Amino acid sequence: MSPVVDLLLGLAIGLANGLSIVIAQKIGSKQRTEVKKAMINGLYIMIVLFL
Repeated sequence: MSPVVDLLLGLAIGLANGLSIVIAQKIGSKQRTEVKKAMINGLYIMIVLFL
């Protein structure tokens, strides 16, 4: 694999891991609307990243 692909893949994995922490915190504090916002924002970030 090329270094650029490795970089993008690593960035996507890191963002997903960070987002999972935020979502887990929101679920633990029972903030359902904030969970939805965090998930949608994560999807937007991933879409922008891979365009």
